Formats: sequence, C-alpha cells, structure tokens
Amino acid sequence: MSNLTLIQLISAQAMQNLLPALALNASQTSEIYTPGFTSKLGLVTAACSAANHSLISTPVLLSTMPGIEETRASVAQLIADAKARGEMPVVNFTGATKLMSIGAWQAAKDGAVPSVYVDTQTGEFIDGGTCVGASIADHLPGRDVSFNTVAARLNVDVIAATNGVTRVTIGRDESPLAPLTAILLGDNQMEESSWNAMRERGGLVERALGSASYSARDVNQCLDMLETVVEGLPSAVAQAAVASGLLVETEKGLFLSESPDGRNLFDEGNFLLQNRLGKEDYRRRFAALREAVDFPINFLSGAWIEAAVADKMRTSGKFNDVRWSVNVGVQDGYDLEEDVVAVSGVQLAYVSCKRSDRLLAHAEEIDARARRVGGQFTSRYYIIHKMPYGQVLADLQQRCKQLNGIRLISTKELASGNPF
Repeated sequence: MSNLTLIQLISAQAMQNLLPALALNASQTSEIYTPGFTSKLGLVTAACSAANHSLISTPVLLSTMPGIEETRASVAQLIADAKARGEMPVVNFTGATKLMSIGAWQAAKDGAVPSVYVDTQTGEFIDGGTCVGASIADHLPGRDVSFNTVAARLNVDVIAATNGVTRVTIGRDESPLAPLTAILLGDNQMEESSWNAMRERGGLVERALGSASYSARDVNQCLDMLETVVEGLPSAVAQAAVASGLLVETEKGLFLSESPDGRNLFDEGNFLLQNRLGKEDYRRRFAALREAVDFPINFLSGAWIEAAVADKMRTSGKFNDVRWSVNVGVQDGYDLEEDVVAVSGVQLAYVSCKRSDRLLAHAEEIDARARRVGGQFTSRYYIIHKMPYGQVLADLQQRCKQLNGIRLISTKELASGNPF
C-alpha cells in the first residue's frame, strides 16, 4: 500500500488534524464533520498547501449530534473504501465529541488499522493500539512520535491557515534599528525624552497638526509633518535615528526622513494632491504615505519595544519565523496590524506591546486577537514598558492568568536579559 489516507474528526481546532497529516505524509484525508463545523472544512488542506504539502480532502457529513454507532459505521466504511483503493487507512480519533472519538477508535480496532491520538499537552502522537503488530510510529519519519520533526515544517503562514487566516505579511526587519532600539531600551530618561519630543504638548505631532492627534488625516497633514522640525531628542537618540534612516539632518535641523524606502514622500504627496485617482487606488497610496510618515514617530514613541522584543525572541533560540509589524487578514480584505508573531514548537507565539495606558482593557484584546490568528493554544505575551504596581498590577496579573495564561513581561526584564 503506497498512499496513506488519514481519516479525521473535524472540530474547533484544526491543528490536531494538520499535525498528523504532515507527519504521516498523508496523500488524502477524509474529514468527518457535523453541521456546526462546516466552516472548518478545507482548513487542513489550505495549511498543508502553505507547508508545500499536497493533500486531497473529502468531506463526510454526519448528523448534528452523532453517537458512537453512527461515527463507527461512517469510519468503518471509509476504512473499507481506502483498503479497496489499495491505500493505507490511519484513523485520527482526536477532537470532536467523546462519543465520536470512541466510535472512530472502535472502527479502527474492528478494521485492525493504525490509529493515533494527537496529544498537544505532551507534544506527541500516541498510538491507539488498534493494529496488532504495528504502531503509529511505524509510519512516522525516524519513528519519532514527538512533534519535533513536524514542527520543523511549520511557519506563521501554516499555523495561520489552520485558523482561516490567508494573509500574514513578512513584516519589517528590526536589525537596521538595533542601535537605536538598544539606546531606548537601556536608558529610561532618553526614552521618556524621545516620547515627549514626539507626543507631548509642544512635541512634533502637536506642532505639525495643531493637536496631539496620533495620525495625519489627509495628505496635507502628512506634508505638514514632513516639514516640521524635530525638537527635543537627546543627542544620542537623534544620531542613531539619523543613522538608521528614520530622520534626516539638514541645515534647518532634524526632520522626518522624506525618502525612507527610496521613494520621495513629498513627490508622492504632491502627486496625490494634483491627480484624480480611483477611490481604491487613492486609499491605498494615501495609506502607504501616512504609514511612512508615521513610522519614525511611532517608533520613537513606543514601537521600539516591538523591535526589542523581536530581537530578543530571535536570539533566544526558542522561536522560529519571528516577524515584527505584520498585517494579518484575508487576501484583499481587512487587515489588522500585529506587533510580533512567531512559531514556538507547533504553536503560534503572539506578542502585543504597550507603553503604559489602558493596560487591563488591552489584555482582553490580546486574547481575542491571538486566538484569531493562532487558535486557542496560542502562546500569549504582553510586554509593558511602564509596569503598574500595587492593586492595579495584581488585577492585571489575575486577568492575564484567566485569559489563557497571558504572560506579562516588562521592558526592564528585556533590558536585563532575555526573558524568553
């Protein structure tokens, strides 16, 4: 029997279906599902595609609340069909309801075919004991029942695909900004002065826009930001910002870089003012212009924390595919910008950074957004620059524990070592 067919139960979490499909190098899978999980069909196939593995999927619909016998009969028929085609059937009885799991396991035992339980707690494939004289390890590379081998095939795109997320951008490279990041991470006084120079009263944003608004609302305001002198930055910060390309030094003083990525932002702004474009084209180009203008301001007033975290995660040796400042969403659809995402074993690691305010409310948002891209078992990290104390900290710690164990890390911990 050359090809392996994986017979699976579909439920809320697709990762327990993806891992055996990749580890066993399955060529086909039968997805047994109930009406409530119709939206989960095809996620494993999409994730396999993101991992450069071809998998043919066949959906098999059961009743709304199938019991042991209905599930057993359905799986038994799929086993017989696979054998008739000359294929090796393997039953994954993980997920769905307990009754469905029992029925699937019983069918594998009756048919004397291999079965597997995907144990995400211990990180291994457990043999179901349904095939006398053989085990699931016989079908795994190097007989490795751990997730280690299959974990090497995962990246952010693959894990996101199991949750219906079709687009995660590569993000930014933090390495050119490393000297500036090190200054802001290591010196609180310089960091505070940098924030003030951007966001405080009399800072760049207020002087350019007339208020402390966080972002330009139109093209003219973008140009106003570019034409406003940057004042109040500590000398070391200013020098590092110029060296990294965030700022430019002229005879008139320091300014936001007008050519951060090779294109001239003044030229782009004037083009948008002088030409009539289609609605979508204008939106896209204005959004890109505003992002380029905002980036130096955002970095100097808090986004540096994200770059510091990405660097620490990358150098810890515990994460793969670390991405900073990514857009996450569906192709040609609505995106959310996320601070840092990475892969930790077979889980997504989701990181959100805050400088100070709305800390408790933001914890709720972290939990929801982490689940959106990485599923229920995502590792969640909450990085805070100005960690609260007393009862406020106690309340925050308790809520983070309740929200799937969000881990709190201060920038002080980042500065003193590698908390990852």
